[in-house]
Amino acid sequence: ADLVWMHWDNFRGNIAFPEYLSIAYNAFFTSWHILFVLGFDRDVPDAVACAHPELYKVGPQRKLFNARIFGTWMMYSVFH
Repeated sequence: ADLVWMHWDNFRGNIAFPEYLSIAYNAFFTSWHILFVLGFDRDVPDAVACAHPELYKVGPQRKLFNARIFGTWMMYSVFH
């Protein structure tokens, strides 16, 4: 699209759209999926949580967040 605009504008260096549109696009593009997930997230009902305590075993056992997993994510971030 930039190359097409460049030719249509005869290489004058004008911008194709106001700058606030690109800022709003980036903010929306990077946050829409988070808002989508948060909007549809539902908690487990209390009756189910009390009847099935194994749902929460991984928390106290630190299976989902420990030093190894944290280090792995930090290495992914350095690699990225």
